[in-house]
Amino acid sequence: PRSFEDDNISLNLFTNEEAQEFLLKLFPLENKEDVIKLYTRIGNYPLALAQISDEIKANKQTIGSYLEKHNGFKNKQYVDIVDGLYQQDSYQESITYTFAKLKDADREAAEIFFMLALLGIDFEKHLLIEFFGGKTEDIINTLKKHGIVAIIEEKDSFHLNIPDTIKEQAVRYLNNNIKYKKDVIYKLGEYIKKFYAQNSLPSLFKQGALQTHNAILDSFLNVALYKEVL
Repeated sequence: PRSFEDDNISLNLFTNEEAQEFLLKLFPLENKEDVIKLYTRIGNYPLALAQISDEIKANKQTIGSYLEKHNGFKNKQYVDIVDGLYQQDSYQESITYTFAKLKDADREAAEIFFMLALLGIDFEKHLLIEFFGGKTEDIINTLKKHGIVAIIEEKDSFHLNIPDTIKEQAVRYLNNNIKYKKDVIYKLGEYIKKFYAQNSLPSLFKQGALQTHNAILDSFLNVALYKEVL
């Protein structure tokens, strides 16, 4: 799918029209020429547009004043423009910046996001709720609004998916924060112990989800044993 529902952020590149619509929704009174300049220089990366929009709003600027201040984005905090192309390193920096913002905004949502990234498995929505409890709906919405997960609809089910690029960056982020990573793995173990203590394998087999649960346990054991958490 190209985009999330409602006002959530697309994980794929915007078209020019989508980038313009996204920015004008946030800045309805802006000069159209400035809007075009902004998304042209960014290269239509939704995550980067969202981060820069946040900065503009936080500093009570206009897009025009932001462009003037950064003079063609010579400031490399968010973007690095070379021959008009958005560079991969800058995109990764934007993702890392988003992780930090998520941790500050909602620690529990951040921990669950990193748990899912480590497991590397697409979870059905109902299974997420069973695993992580009553706040899961709010947590899913928080992750969607940060632009780091997508909901994929297939027939009668909804899967939460973390795109590979973001998943790889999440694992890299954790590898650079070993203590936090061990805390995340430990808490994931607690969730898993609690869930499987309440559900027998025969009952899971009846639900037709045994293959999924085998994958979850296998992935967790690989992650935990590799990091000597167990």
